[in-house]
Amino acid sequence: MAFMIPEICNVRCNSTVMKGEREIFDLLKLNLSDDYTIYFDTNINGKYPDFVIVGKDIGIIVLEVKDYNISTISQLPGGYGNLTIRVDEIDPNGYTCKVEKKVNPYNQAREYLNIIKNNLSFGFNFNFNNIVIFPFLKEEDLKNKFDGYHSCLPRSKTIYKEDLDCIENEAKNLEELIKSKCQYLGYILNDSNIEQINRHIYPLSKPNMKRLEENIDKEIEEKLKVFKSGKYVLQGVSGSGKTIYLTTLAKIRLKLIEQHGFSEKVLITAFNNTLISFFKEYFKNYEHIDVKTKYELINQRNKEKYGLILIDEGQDFSLEDLKYIISTYSNSEGKEYFMIAMDGAQNIYDEKNFIISELGENIKIEKLNQNYRNNKSIFEFSNLFLNCNSHYKTDKYKLGESNYIIDDYKSIKEDKQSVRIEKYLNFESKMDKIKSYIELYKSRGINEKDMCIMYVSSKQHSGGYFNKDIKEYLDRYEIGYYDFYSNKLSFQAELVDNCINISTIHSSKGFEYKIVFLCGLEQEYLNIKNDLKKLVYTGMTRAKEKLIIFTSEKNEITKTLEKTYDFIYSENKIKCINCDTIIDKLDKYCYECSEPYLFDINTSNYLKCKQCNSYNNLHNSYCTICSNKL
Repeated sequence: MAFMIPEICNVRCNSTVMKGEREIFDLLKLNLSDDYTIYFDTNINGKYPDFVIVGKDIGIIVLEVKDYNISTISQLPGGYGNLTIRVDEIDPNGYTCKVEKKVNPYNQAREYLNIIKNNLSFGFNFNFNNIVIFPFLKEEDLKNKFDGYHSCLPRSKTIYKEDLDCIENEAKNLEELIKSKCQYLGYILNDSNIEQINRHIYPLSKPNMKRLEENIDKEIEEKLKVFKSGKYVLQGVSGSGKTIYLTTLAKIRLKLIEQHGFSEKVLITAFNNTLISFFKEYFKNYEHIDVKTKYELINQRNKEKYGLILIDEGQDFSLEDLKYIISTYSNSEGKEYFMIAMDGAQNIYDEKNFIISELGENIKIEKLNQNYRNNKSIFEFSNLFLNCNSHYKTDKYKLGESNYIIDDYKSIKEDKQSVRIEKYLNFESKMDKIKSYIELYKSRGINEKDMCIMYVSSKQHSGGYFNKDIKEYLDRYEIGYYDFYSNKLSFQAELVDNCINISTIHSSKGFEYKIVFLCGLEQEYLNIKNDLKKLVYTGMTRAKEKLIIFTSEKNEITKTLEKTYDFIYSENKIKCINCDTIIDKLDKYCYECSEPYLFDINTSNYLKCKQCNSYNNLHNSYCTICSNKL
């Protein structure tokens, strides 16, 4: 099975992805081997090729997929000119159609390939090809309708419906079919070449190793040292250190391997590629640790055995997948040594609930209810949101079930209010507010790398890209950014550590930020089929210190957010007239803008800013809200 980036959700959860793209995605994933890395809809210099395949023998192949059928194409030009395509629409007056000129998909694929080639400046040669795929267009129909069609769509670079039917009927191999459409220059790439190409197309986000090391709790380390070989499941709340448990246990096991000269190895796996990339980077210098994706483990021919198996985000796996991985890769049956970390509140891939004891006998369950990541108000807000008017009642699942949600949680980070809900009129006003927040928190010493603009889904119902719109405004503001969806740095961002992050919630799993701006809660972006409340909860719990949620319309999610907010902050609270922060009536000053909130206070004792109308102390020279000279 091929290694797909992104994995499942960006294809199956977005209704705007074309039917043909979904079918080709599944065909490539199931029929190509794990020797190939396949990128779907990846941003390459502002262009989004449907698929880019990278492999040692093939080099780089760009695939462009079109859902055209014979009735769709009205006219084919001579040569490689534009196609005349009929577009069917439904308007208020009924069914209509219009005719449009579309770029020849062969030219489109070739343009994408040239962009990749021009951006690569390696000291080695490689094969490169572009192919067009028509999942619903038969070549026979095209031949009967248009003479000389092959001059527009060269047969040697085109795959038609008949070709794909042969794959489904097992009369032809997909890998052989793709290779038959390629011109080879005889170059074979090595592992180092492949790594350079992959890092250029999809550079890995480097985790902050120092921060992780500093967060390893000595109490956790001492506790794990007395763990004997056995079967363990960690059921913990968000931010309880589940990943740290796994990395620490791996290193403890490695010390034993080195001390006693054991020949065994440690296996680490996780569901999403972001965590896999993190583990690979973190353990890249450890000889006895293998980091594998779920698909690599399922399709791997040589089933190596491991003395310890560690599985992160276990709630995202099915029971069958977990049982297969444990039984296939454990050293000896009945004496398995594994640890699975999971949180039922973060099950965002719609996996069914299962009883943990079904994984085997004598499984020890460790409950982690202490949150170390979030400010208390963020964590309480997130959990109340999850349970507010929801079928997630605390007694629905019990400890020992995969979807169990811990209700007796604790947070060690005391704080005042750290959650804000910002309403806006349009996209521009939202981005202006985000810009102001970025400048405010930078002035307080918070680096851009500790901030993240997070959103639910990259694609809109209308076909646009949410992250693309964000990046256009950040470019205008000259704010550097790192885009997790395309894994690209902006022109302004010379280093990953010196720019703000942009990420889907799916890609953010396993990461944390001091400041999170949660966006994309409008209905046009809420096209995720799986549970939205758990997804939004997962995004909110990425925030350590400040969570700012942006809303512009009423829907099920935003109503629940506002209800949660009002429940927590309405009683004995008041809004600061300077910055709208909700603060305690007993406080004399707003902790957000450091100004008196002016509840029953004589305003004549303060200076009013002419630009933003906020009040400031008499000794201030500049407004604390807009920085205007007073």
